[in-house]
Amino acid sequence: MDVICKLNATTMEAVWMWRFSIDLVTCFLCVTGTGSCSCDVFIFYHPPALTMASAVVYPTISCEDPLFQKADRWGGLPSDLPDTEAPAYIVNQFLHGAACWLFMRPLFSAHGYILYYSSDTLPWDTFPEPLPEAMQNPEYPYARRCYERDEDALFGVDSIRVWAARDAVGRDVVIRVVSDADEPSNELKVLQYLNEEGIRLDPRNRTIHVIEFLTFYNLIFAVMPRFIFSVDFTVRFDLIFGFFFSWDSAFRADFGTVAEVMQCGEQFLECLEFLQEHRIFHGDILGQNVGMNIVAHSNKYNATGRRDPSVTRYAVYDFGNSQLYPRDVSLRDFRATPHFNFSNYDLPFPTGPFNPFAVDFLGVALLLQRRVRHVENFVPALGPYFDRLILVDEDKRPSASEALLEFREILSQLSASQLSEKITTLTWEKGRCP
Repeated sequence: MDVICKLNATTMEAVWMWRFSIDLVTCFLCVTGTGSCSCDVFIFYHPPALTMASAVVYPTISCEDPLFQKADRWGGLPSDLPDTEAPAYIVNQFLHGAACWLFMRPLFSAHGYILYYSSDTLPWDTFPEPLPEAMQNPEYPYARRCYERDEDALFGVDSIRVWAARDAVGRDVVIRVVSDADEPSNELKVLQYLNEEGIRLDPRNRTIHVIEFLTFYNLIFAVMPRFIFSVDFTVRFDLIFGFFFSWDSAFRADFGTVAEVMQCGEQFLECLEFLQEHRIFHGDILGQNVGMNIVAHSNKYNATGRRDPSVTRYAVYDFGNSQLYPRDVSLRDFRATPHFNFSNYDLPFPTGPFNPFAVDFLGVALLLQRRVRHVENFVPALGPYFDRLILVDEDKRPSASEALLEFREILSQLSASQLSEKITTLTWEKGRCP
């Protein structure tokens, strides 16, 4: 059972929500608390005494701190933790993690990265230091700057594994704990492979770039470009603990035209084809783990005019559940038992080994059905297309390459007037556009 916390903007009272559904933005009323709702996605629990009215007090950190010894200590609730103790545990663990980042500031500074600083009252709201000044027009793989003042570059910390920084020439980045130094993780191995020179040059490799890896204590950190951030409306302490990892979302800014929606779908299908061709299982393809190349305020939503197809690029990230399999395994017949949260996709847990490539395919199909199919009124072919992609019988679904080819065929048949159609819908849900 995951924990979510939001703060009442007036009273600063923490409101805890126990999450039973994977889609954090299914019900706006539930997420924002702006009205009553019969939706069963969230129920609310108000612990008796938890406020952030007083000054934040961080714990004292030393080089021997347990978080510096093992990467997996940077996320997750203890399985035996009573529900009544979870809120306090989560807040304390967040402050512990934030203090560790503060302790490491000189180490990152020595490598040219100035960590963002925390707000005095809301420590999960972080901002860039005044110097170095932000670069006006960073080049890809760095993201487009969509803010003028540093206070509009707020980075909301959703996972203590991740912290934002600015490099010596003013480009915004994020830094993530990815592995122990003495025992390389699958995530590290996959990120290293994806960023090998020949692999990185493939235009379908729409995974987040790693600028460099840094090692401090027994931890390996990946430095990556900061894109636009976050998928929720409030501070989510389930994310702080790494139940999800997101520094970005491809779907915070509004789409303006059919062309922008179709470009988004095509790029993610390209990435899926690429990952499966290289036998990489992602294991957590959800909306909070894909992003777009802009840097903007984490808590401001529905911005317009930011998806110009000539400069917009999308990326997949958070390879914490990933696996790199041998290139000769069959995409159709291979079976394994990697970690995969089937409940995130409303799927039953299998009783034995399963096809990891098939569940990754379904994850992308469900994500794009929600985020692309809502232009079906303008592109009728998308209806039967997505119906085939999400067939229960995985053997009847197309391959990733076939799905990309068919999507491109649909795209090629659209006229200029269809592509330029203005849209007002955001998502497709259960056969309709809400």
